[in-house]
Amino acid sequence: MRPPNGLRMSLLMRDTPVHDRPRERLASLGPDCLRDAELVAILLRTGTKATPVTTVAERLLQTFDHSLTRLAAATATDIRKVAGIGLDKA
Repeated sequence: MRPPNGLRMSLLMRDTPVHDRPRERLASLGPDCLRDAELVAILLRTGTKATPVTTVAERLLQTFDHSLTRLAAATATDIRKVAGIGLDKA
């Protein structure tokens, strides 16, 4: 989706305001203030060229019923079925 007036929307984390970045929020607020998807995004480190890491993390959690326990118990093969998760991230 393209923003109005021909502006390009950046998917890079460095273009996200500092106070909205998961790693910075973790450092300033602690883990209890972050959503599970933000914590997973920190572990993943990067998204894809087309998908920000936070979106990949949200998809990953959605695949496993928003359960960190189910995600932790999943096989690498199951995790790799999620778009944006390759061999190295699984």
